[in-house]
Amino acid sequence: MTESLKRGIQINKADLTSSEPPKHTNAKMWTFITPKMQDNKAFELMLTTIGPGGAAETVTHATEHAYYVISGRMDVTVEDKVYEMGPESCLYMDKEARHGLKVVGDEPVTFVVIFAPARQYA
Repeated sequence: MTESLKRGIQINKADLTSSEPPKHTNAKMWTFITPKMQDNKAFELMLTTIGPGGAAETVTHATEHAYYVISGRMDVTVEDKVYEMGPESCLYMDKEARHGLKVVGDEPVTFVVIFAPARQYA
């Protein structure tokens, strides 16, 4: 259950609906924190799972952002450098950095995505 407090809010994955993020294949995303849900301009937080063979096309964003891998493996290309990411690894990307990713191996990759500031305020 999602519980709102005066100075905090708890959001549970079970209460959210997943969507397929744009320019991703074989992926599901759950949005936990966004300006549309709370009066928050500082950041957005999502949980993404991409299945074997899945990927995200090369894109840029007007905000800084980061990935934190919970499980699985993926190769993330930022500009021309490839980062091999696995559980408990984190990658920071500067605003306007060209990046894309692909799942490595036979299991899904699950990772946290953070945008700062929230994209609509960049």
